[in-house]
Amino acid sequence: MIKKSINLNREASFLLLIFFLALVLRLLFNIFIVGLDTPPINDATQYDAIGYNLAKGNGFMLDEPVMGVNSKITSYRAPLLPFLLSGVYKIFGHSYSTAKIMLSILGAFTCIVIYFIGKHTFDRKVGFLSALISCIYPFFIYYTGYLLSETPFVMLVCMFVLSLVLAREKGAYRYFIMAGILLGLACLCKPIFLAIPPFILLWLIIVQRYRMQDSLKRFVVIILAMILIIAPWTIRNYKVQHAFVPVTSSLGSVLWQANNPQAKGKTMGYLMEWDSNELFESEDDLNSYYQNLALNYIKEHPKRFFCLAGIRFLEFWKITSYRVSLAKNLGSIMSYGVILLFFILGVALSLRYWRKTLLLIMIISYYTLIHMVFLAEVRYRLPIEPFLIVFAAYAILQIVSVFRRQHNISLRI
Repeated sequence: MIKKSINLNREASFLLLIFFLALVLRLLFNIFIVGLDTPPINDATQYDAIGYNLAKGNGFMLDEPVMGVNSKITSYRAPLLPFLLSGVYKIFGHSYSTAKIMLSILGAFTCIVIYFIGKHTFDRKVGFLSALISCIYPFFIYYTGYLLSETPFVMLVCMFVLSLVLAREKGAYRYFIMAGILLGLACLCKPIFLAIPPFILLWLIIVQRYRMQDSLKRFVVIILAMILIIAPWTIRNYKVQHAFVPVTSSLGSVLWQANNPQAKGKTMGYLMEWDSNELFESEDDLNSYYQNLALNYIKEHPKRFFCLAGIRFLEFWKITSYRVSLAKNLGSIMSYGVILLFFILGVALSLRYWRKTLLLIMIISYYTLIHMVFLAEVRYRLPIEPFLIVFAAYAILQIVSVFRRQHNISLRI
């Protein structure tokens, strides 16, 4: 009992240290590298505009309408980040610095969640090392400096996965309910997880060893909780767009960006011809228009679609990029490149624990497949990198363990 209490105290102390170290690193990056008050650019300008309009009481709207649509009232962006920003702006004013501090706090908290994923998937040592790596991992730090959905989405995905890991371990229905709630929130942050339910059902059937009826019950619990979270926003979209739009109205345009005659399989470099003369009654009409264009193009050019999908696979997993400086590419090699190498080794070494690791592998596989169809770039890979880190941590500790046995060295964590 006393030993258990000491271990819990050590664990709590370590997690507090990790949280504050992660927070300090993220704040220092924002203060000295990006700039706390630096205005948002690119996609972040839309999240910021919607958040500020919400804070002013103008509703979920852009400053400028989506191309080809007359109304500024929008469903083009997922709602969770704009609502988070609106809360910040409502209390502190239109403050970019406070918004970045909020993202830094969420990023630091994610390191704690990653610890528990590593602990319950493998053991406490893997959790410790995973959290430490996540704390200093450059890509996690980098995106807290921009008003993008990546940081809260990574946190929600990790919490969703942790809920399923605990559900597998303990079997209590409350974990399945929590998993559904977190999945719904993750979809409201980025709707890319809307298509994951079949993977969850497959995981329940393979890993949990329940009868089919029991697996279906747990699956239904997850999906009902997810629907309850998403439904209010879907109802709002129906009132605004007069169509069934679960989360966003951007699927068609993104699919067309990825699959059109000028597409090169990369986020940058494609030439998508928006028809400036085409006007739409609503964003849903725009979405349907470009979705039909994309689907028709895929049907007419299946070989090119698979060729583009292969290029996007490489883009999704690439280590370096022509779009950034040599220094940033070296940083990517020394961080993500090393993690990728140990991730592959970790997967191979952990095959005997496949029932515990299958969920992480399925999440990684699902996310890769989705981005082989849609756009792929470095920041879209961010939500699965916590799981790469967990496998990498396992591989590193296995190597250390072999070295210790060979040299009779004791190591206590």
